[in-house]
Amino acid sequence: MRIFISHGIDKSSPAELQFLDTLEQQLRLTGAGGESHEVLLDRTRLEAGDDWAGILNDWLAECQVAILMLSKRALARPWVLKEATILSFRKARDPAFQFLPLLLPGIDHAAIDAHPGFSALRLDVWQAFEAGVAPETVASLVKEKLAGIQVAPSTPLDRLQEVLENRICQANGGVLERACEDLLGEAVAWRPEIDRSRQRARVFARAITRGKLGRMVTLTGMTKVLSAAALAKEHIHKVLDLAASYWVEEEVAARLRSVVATRANRPVAAAINSELIRSGAKMAVWRAQLPDIGEDIYFIAGGGSDNWGTELQERMFAAYYEGNKDEVFDVEEAETVLSARTEPIFFVMPPPVPDQDLLSTLHQRFPSVVFIVHTGSTLPSSLPEHVVPLTPGLQLALEKQNRADYLAARKLIA
Repeated sequence: MRIFISHGIDKSSPAELQFLDTLEQQLRLTGAGGESHEVLLDRTRLEAGDDWAGILNDWLAECQVAILMLSKRALARPWVLKEATILSFRKARDPAFQFLPLLLPGIDHAAIDAHPGFSALRLDVWQAFEAGVAPETVASLVKEKLAGIQVAPSTPLDRLQEVLENRICQANGGVLERACEDLLGEAVAWRPEIDRSRQRARVFARAITRGKLGRMVTLTGMTKVLSAAALAKEHIHKVLDLAASYWVEEEVAARLRSVVATRANRPVAAAINSELIRSGAKMAVWRAQLPDIGEDIYFIAGGGSDNWGTELQERMFAAYYEGNKDEVFDVEEAETVLSARTEPIFFVMPPPVPDQDLLSTLHQRFPSVVFIVHTGSTLPSSLPEHVVPLTPGLQLALEKQNRADYLAARKLIA
């Protein structure tokens, strides 16, 4: 198993350093049944000159177990908040994922609740260890949880790569082989147990999911390679859509996914910044749903009259009807369909934000609906408690760049 340790320990604190070192050593020890685990820890695995951000992002996506160590210093570290957000997202999406928050001495849930970023993650729901527990005890309990697992579970990244591989392996072998050599800087290693077309597709898919397209650089460049490799248009379209949302910061998608996962307990809306909202919101939703992206994103006009609750619902029904005329007979049927849905469906709208009472009423009637409020190009410094900002926010320069690149790639396929 791959065990990732997220921390923000104070390196000037001998006690915290000793705790972390002991925990890692105990996790590495071979178990009674001969099982061993790979411990992913920046302190021992990263060296000067490494692409630490890229490696940590890979670990967040590839680990099968995550231990989140929270200390006073960790609560003040933006990168720890990012890791906690992404790991919470994975847990919200996959209940089987082993996400184990651990409170170090001096930290309690009151301190976590006082931090706006961490409090939204509801870490108390998944707290695995009481404060003050010894590192040997933590390691022992983690190993005990993993002892009965015979096959390492697949991660969302594994599933995405598999979807991409299944599409890409249909491409012409010679062209794809040369593209993979460009990506790797060397020939694709020969593995007799794996079909060669699958090996090439795996290299290409891994490059996409790591955002490392080499000389192809852009989505358009990637599309040109796949077109030259005679991959069917339907496959290229799917690969393009799966790759397109990768410019969106994963933390933004993670917070959106958390909104989706927790809305049953406390009806909440999300808030997003964007200059190209039809592209930006769509890509954020796609990244939050990978690899199960779909077209269940609708855009509705704002309002603000004294009868805003009724107006909002009418505009929801109209937007859904306009996007599904082939399947929905009229606006009344759109209302019926929305009431009966169980899978999430997203409605993007400008202010005003539905107040908490209105949001609760709408959620009871349409439990599958997730509202995303467009706040303009920047996220406000403060929002109502029932509105979760998708921080750190979309990068507007990348939003423009990606939209132009995506449209150019689609035009190339056509």
